[in-house]
This record gives sequence, structure tokens and C-alpha cells, in this order.
Amino acid sequence: PLDLKKTYSVVSNSYVRFGNGGRNVVKDAALPLNDNGPAIADIVMDAIVRLSPMESPAEVDDRELMVQGNTVVGEAAADLDGSAEHCRDSSCGYGSLLCDAMRGFGSESGHNTHIAFYNGGGIKGSINKGKVTWDDLLRVHPYGNLVSIVKLKGSVIQEMLQHMLHEHGAPGKGNAGSWLQMAGLRFHATWDDHTNWTLHKVQVEGAEWQELAEDENYTVATNSFLAAGGSRHDALKEGAEFQATGPAIVTLM
Repeated sequence: PLDLKKTYSVVSNSYVRFGNGGRNVVKDAALPLNDNGPAIADIVMDAIVRLSPMESPAEVDDRELMVQGNTVVGEAAADLDGSAEHCRDSSCGYGSLLCDAMRGFGSESGHNTHIAFYNGGGIKGSINKGKVTWDDLLRVHPYGNLVSIVKLKGSVIQEMLQHMLHEHGAPGKGNAGSWLQMAGLRFHATWDDHTNWTLHKVQVEGAEWQELAEDENYTVATNSFLAAGGSRHDALKEGAEFQATGPAIVTLM
């Protein structure tokens, strides 16, 4: 299995190609040299996640994989806001639901997950009330991210929050993809003198909300993009102790 803790040297001009006869899902993925485990996993999943569900193995050969994009996979009781306007500026409905699902997956997998993070820039659209198809989910999740379960010290989580606040800018005007949607964590920050944010309080949800402890380890569910330092979240990449890799994010919704 791919070890997400390791760095791999990958032969240049290696490709992964997938496709089907009816939809444009052909994907060429060049694997860069000296990439790390999460990034390689993303490259592969970016193609693979588009290829399920399939009717049956009998319908698949070595040249063609069928995908049923109009298959109904669920129903939304209300509109789920995944707009860039809100997901990159504050809490958005789809981001909250997604992080709840990731945190739940981590806990159900035996990792006692405290917190979930997802970069707002990775949410690419809203889900309308009513029936939800596979294509709807792929439209919102075009990148094929995997769940990554990591341990982070409280001090690293604070660094992540400081980073996203720094890139956010003035209240109501956030448009940076590094803004985090989250579950199991809340914070209070103020915008000082129209120049910068000051982080005052960070709390973690448990039986009751408790102050984040800088020296304590917290189990976090995130995506493989962030785990690899995406959106300039270098503190996560450098401070993470990898625990497990889960399924494609899109399959949790």
C-alpha cells in the first residue's frame, strides 16, 4: 500500500488513463518527481473517483470503465450552500455538512476524531434541494480528495487558524481558498484597526466545549490536499503525524 508518510521518486512521464465511451472522463495524470504519498494518492483518485458506481464487473474491460452519472445517490432536504462567496469567507452549509461527515467517519473508524477541516477552495458548488445524483457530487468535488486522518498538536491547529485569517483579509471579503470549513472546533477573532486579525479563543468540542491546549495532540480528519500542505497550510504538512487514509471524500456525502 502507498505509505503517506514517505516521499517517493516517480518515473517521469508515467500516466494513468481512464475513460468511457459516452462521457469525457479520459484523464492523463503525469506523476511529478519526488512527490509525496498524499499527492500521488490525489493524482490517482482524481481519475478513479469519476469511475464509480459501475453496473457490474462484467461491463468493465481493460479499455473502458462505465460510469452512471445520473444515478440518484441521495436527497437533500434543503439547499446546501457551497458557493465560493460563503465557503471562502465564513461557514457555509455544504462545508459544515461535509466536515461533520468527515469527523463522523474518523470516529466510526476507531480514531476518536476530535476535529475535521476542509479547505473552502476545494468546494466547487452548491447542492440544490431534492434528488442528488453522482454527477452533482462530482461537480462539487472535482479533485478526487481522500480522507486523511492525522494527529496535530494544538499549537499547529492555532498556526493553521492564524494562516487562514491572514489570507482572509477584511470581514465579509474573504476569497482565499485556504479558508477552513470545520467541525468540532470554534474560535473567536477580531479585526483590528482594519489591518489584521487577532485570534482570541479556540475551543474543541467534547462533552462540552474546552479550550484548545497547545501541547495536546488532537486527532483530525482532513483531506489529502491539505495534508500535503495545500493552500499554503505548511504547518499541517510539517506537524502532522499520519494515522490512516480513508476513502474518496465524495463517497461520504
